[in-house]
Amino acid sequence: MQTGFVSAGAGYPLMVPGPEADVSVGIAIGHNKAPLQMLVREAQNAEKLAKGRYGRGAVAVSVYKHSGEIIHWGSKWDGAGLKLMEFMQQHANREKDSGKEAPISGRFPYALAGLLEPYTLMDSLPAMHEVIITEFKHVVGQQGAGLDKEKKQALEQLGQQWLEQTKKHLEDFIKLFLVETFINRHQGE
Repeated sequence: MQTGFVSAGAGYPLMVPGPEADVSVGIAIGHNKAPLQMLVREAQNAEKLAKGRYGRGAVAVSVYKHSGEIIHWGSKWDGAGLKLMEFMQQHANREKDSGKEAPISGRFPYALAGLLEPYTLMDSLPAMHEVIITEFKHVVGQQGAGLDKEKKQALEQLGQQWLEQTKKHLEDFIKLFLVETFINRHQGE
């Protein structure tokens, strides 16, 4: 990896970031009828959220739904959140050409949200973590019936890692699934 300066032809030096460079990103995703200025503002807010709440080297997403609801979610780049989102994206959406049903039901995030919603009010209680992971495993068993045993275990392990990383902000635990569903809801259609 090149550090310092590189030549840009004709001898003009360009400064390049070093190997320790990192980036924080804010992304706004919205319904196609959402006001553009609102999305720009939400992207700026998401960037501030990425740098502030999640610490530098993070991504934050603001999803602006057609109903006007805004869902905020974020994760460190190297955290379990993005790995869990990728797992869900791979297993919770219909294969485009095969027509096969997904191993994880599209109801997964809503079933999980329904069970966990009451617990977010008590997120400061350490005992809630055990309850939340138990509810998560229950939903994996019900809504992830198409997963083989190995993939269910992988999903449960990623869920536990994500819960550990979101212990200060338990609402982020469920918001990951809601954001992933919004982003990928029309995949395969």
